Amino acid sequence: MQYLGLLICGFAQWHHYSDRFKNLISLDETHKQILIFSIADDLNQRYYALQDALLQYQSHKIIHESLY
Repeated sequence: MQYLGLLICGFAQWHHYSDRFKNLISLDETHKQILIFSIADDLNQRYYALQDALLQYQSHKIIHESLY
């Protein structure tokens, strides 16, 4: 899983410096999912998907801790 994460982060860094897209990486440890969000710079759209994923992870963590 750690090796896969390094591969994904390397790809994201390469993509981050491309002209058309910026990628944000979010690792959700609760579901072991890797989410890659592409944001088009051409349209000047700013969607803070990483912050949303972190908030979702924190809420899942709080719920999980309260259940056990």
